Amino acid sequence: MNIVEFIVCLVYVIVGGAIAFWCGTHFGTLGYIIGFLAGSFATVVVLALIAAAAFWLEKRISIGVPHYPSCRNGRCSADDYRIVGVAPHATLVCQCGDQYDKRGKRFVRIGPDGSEIPYRRWKPFGSWVADD
Repeated sequence: MNIVEFIVCLVYVIVGGAIAFWCGTHFGTLGYIIGFLAGSFATVVVLALIAAAAFWLEKRISIGVPHYPSCRNGRCSADDYRIVGVAPHATLVCQCGDQYDKRGKRFVRIGPDGSEIPYRRWKPFGSWVADD
C-alpha cells in the first residue's frame, strides 16, 4: 500500500465512522450500519468528483479546449476540420482547403510544398494565440 492508498483508506474510514456515529446516536443500532454505508458511499462520490475535476483541469492545461483553432481565413471552427491520410502522416483539412497539423501544443499550417508554417500555439488556461 502506498501513501495515496493509505490516505484514501483513512479518509474512507474516518468519514464513514463519523457519519455512522452521528446516525447511530440519532437512530440507534441500525443507524450505525446505514450511517457507515452512507458515509462510505459519500466518500467514494466525493473522491470521484475530485478525480474528475483534476482530469478536466489537466485537459485545460495540456491539450487545449477547443482542440483546434479556427482556420487562418476565420471561416472554419474546430469542428470543421476533417482528417486526411493515415497516421503518422495524417493532416487536418479545413473547409477552405488549407492543410494543418497539430504538434503537441502547436498548430502548424502545411504549405503547398509540404513545409510547416507556424500558425497557432495553445496558451494554458487561455486559448489559441498567434505563433510567431
